[in-house]
Amino acid sequence: MSSGEPSQSRGDFLHQSICDVFARQVALRPGAVAIRTEKQAVSYIELDAAAERVCCLLLERGIEPGMTVSIAIPRTPSYIASLLGVLKAGAAYLPVDPAWPPTRVAAVIDTAAAALLVVGERAPLPELPHVPRMVLSEDIFNPGKSSAAAPPQRRRPVSGADVAYVCFTSGSSGTPKGALIPHRGVVSLVLDQNYAHFSERTVTLHHTSPGFDVAAAEIWTPLLNGGTCVLLSGELVSIGRIGAAIRAGNVNTMFITTSLFNVIVDTSVEILERLTSVFIGGEAQSPRHVRTASARLPNVEIMNLYGPTEASVTTTFFPLDKLAPKAKNVPIGRSIRHREILLVGANGTIAQPGEAGEIWIAGPGLALGYVNRPDLTAERFVCAALGSSETRTFYRTGDLGQFNNEGDLEFVGRLDNQVKLNGYRIEVGEIERALTMHACIRQAAVVAQGVDLARKLKAVLVTTAWPLEDVGEFLAEVLPKYMIPAEYRRVQELPRNSSGKVDRQAVALLFDET
Repeated sequence: MSSGEPSQSRGDFLHQSICDVFARQVALRPGAVAIRTEKQAVSYIELDAAAERVCCLLLERGIEPGMTVSIAIPRTPSYIASLLGVLKAGAAYLPVDPAWPPTRVAAVIDTAAAALLVVGERAPLPELPHVPRMVLSEDIFNPGKSSAAAPPQRRRPVSGADVAYVCFTSGSSGTPKGALIPHRGVVSLVLDQNYAHFSERTVTLHHTSPGFDVAAAEIWTPLLNGGTCVLLSGELVSIGRIGAAIRAGNVNTMFITTSLFNVIVDTSVEILERLTSVFIGGEAQSPRHVRTASARLPNVEIMNLYGPTEASVTTTFFPLDKLAPKAKNVPIGRSIRHREILLVGANGTIAQPGEAGEIWIAGPGLALGYVNRPDLTAERFVCAALGSSETRTFYRTGDLGQFNNEGDLEFVGRLDNQVKLNGYRIEVGEIERALTMHACIRQAAVVAQGVDLARKLKAVLVTTAWPLEDVGEFLAEVLPKYMIPAEYRRVQELPRNSSGKVDRQAVALLFDET
């Protein structure tokens, strides 16, 4: 059984690149504000010109179509110009959060075989000797001071099937994996959609980490529709700063993780009153918060979204005003346009009505696989004729779902040990592997406990007398902050079930003991 509306006519835009669609907006509204910060407003024509200068600098450095360029610049207009410049050069961008530890930065750059690392003038990242570095001047928006040469006369056209960006998620093997997202994945997400109507009046707030897949929605939703992207500066993202940015930037559309949304609903729901559309996702939602938000925000359209990174951010949607009065779960809904959902049972056939099955996704939004991981690509991206007479490529999500009586999809659980924390998809195996890299830790098991922003990672360790307070400092050298456990317990041995596997329920109970 599949969900969603029948796919409408797929126009030529699915064959176009992000650059093509953006160029159309530049031609239609050159003087309109594309990027806004606390101190600066950048028009479409100014952003396009700056991106051209970035492109020229990249070409001068030998960047060719098909290469990957990593970008580690904070949320500034120069960062957005860098993304566009990389795409104009026919390359793919790899967003790197400057707050990541250097070893994490090196790991994703090595895995993606990035040809260049672009940083800002005040780059906090240390030198990576094996990766050439280009420092992007803040004068990139000043044609009189920029050192970029004139644009080359001929470039290879970029198509919708080319890779636009590489987005890394946690890997169960202990190594991050990078999904290759094509231009058509982004274009099909923000144009000709059924879950929202985006236009030149759309104003979003870009407040998430550059390495988080939702950042693509925050940035490209307005820029490919003629709207405005408001940038929240700095690393510290607080509810108070978000509220101030919404007011100052006249933001009307936001993408928020479920946990952050729930905290805002509980503590500062008034900051969302100015919005017209709110899109939440990343974790299972609670009916209580939905009902509170619906009562307090009657004029705001709120959508519950679901989608893995490998399907270009979003796959399904559910309008929260449709939640049944006595519903115990919040559905993840039906397919957005240009995506298709199938539920597949353990026997490899489509699950029967009322049965749970693994969520498989098809459509132009699918990633092209994982960078330099043909084994994992073959495992997760499979060809089958399910639901159709023709063979298509599906992404196996590892998520379990079930359709309810109204035909909406509900999230049931996971097939593996993956957890969601504040919107981030985390394989606990990657944290466990990092822990056991220390000579004093023989074994480790990690679980997640709590709800919303109070949800924390916790780890039990089979270790020597090494001080537990030093564990976090050790992990900070190899993992980003959101993957570092908040609490640790020392045990003689890990609890295991009858099959010899780690009993994660028993691990969680260890933290409930007084």
